[in-house]
Amino acid sequence: MTSKQASKLDINKPDAELPPIKYAPPPIKERLFTYSLSPYNKSLRRTVNCVCTTCKKEFKIPKWPINTSNLYEHYKRKHKDIATSKDTDYQDLASNNSDNSTNNSRATSTNNSFTTKPKPSTSSTSNRQALLTTNLQVVDSIEGRPMLKKRKSNLGYYTNEEFQNKLLKFILNSDLPFSIVNSPNFRELILYLKDEVKIPSRQTIRRNFTTLFNDEILILKERLVKNNSRFALTLDEWKAGNNKDFLAITLHFVNKTFKLENYLIGFEALNKHDAYTGAIIYKIFDEVISDLRIRNRIIAITRDNAGPITTLIDEIKTNYKKSFAINIIDIRCAAHVLNITSNAFLTYVFLSLIIL
Repeated sequence: MTSKQASKLDINKPDAELPPIKYAPPPIKERLFTYSLSPYNKSLRRTVNCVCTTCKKEFKIPKWPINTSNLYEHYKRKHKDIATSKDTDYQDLASNNSDNSTNNSRATSTNNSFTTKPKPSTSSTSNRQALLTTNLQVVDSIEGRPMLKKRKSNLGYYTNEEFQNKLLKFILNSDLPFSIVNSPNFRELILYLKDEVKIPSRQTIRRNFTTLFNDEILILKERLVKNNSRFALTLDEWKAGNNKDFLAITLHFVNKTFKLENYLIGFEALNKHDAYTGAIIYKIFDEVISDLRIRNRIIAITRDNAGPITTLIDEIKTNYKKSFAINIIDIRCAAHVLNITSNAFLTYVFLSLIIL
């Protein structure tokens, strides 16, 4: 698509597609708004839907090219601390950067040993100008003309609570220990970015983790209640490197949009019991399932072949059939069966060779 074709686009045609961003109006190029075209409907006029990238407010514009006045007015009224290309300061900065670049290139071509340095401004700088100069950078556009790219500032938006939430998510997603907050190098890095940050202790991080976990469990419970499908489970009993035993319970189901969802709903420590038999593991399992209120909606369980797990499955099938009149399908893990078979075969072969 060319620039001329983009300017004459009829969005009400069934096969109409919005032009690429290089032909989009300035508010979209500056990443102030995202843009999309509403689905085609014979009885309705199509609209260009522009969504503010800061507050997610949507503007429906019934033509292309779009009128950008309301979009810029929105930022002027609602997001005063974010600069746009309509701001005088923004345009002045672009002009100064362009002039400095031109002057530097001329000086370099005249004398390679001479470099011009832009003089600092002697005029007073407002808060908006200070924010502008620290959050804008000049980049080359697709067509080679200088263009300003906006970077949203976090100045004025920082809260210690939000910092702790993001720190916790970083630790969890990176599989890091809570004790990382006590690392001198980590603290030095955070304080370098913002010297008044209150870095939480690992005890605080642990408390925040417990709160987050409880909140997520509540969200999951609501999600499961609203879903009408049956649930499949996966069970695995395993021993960690520190000789501690765990029972992992994973939930699988198809949601209303026919997409498969998976959740780890149980990661239960077994060593807190003096000895864990199939009956004890059943009690642990039943507590997890009861807490999520899905006992009468289980359709199948895939599991390994450990002795206690086999006893557990017998308990589940007997008790759940009696209480909820459901027949749970018992599926042995194929990979686990193959592993046992391979080990037995290799053991037999090597023993036969030794005997011979």
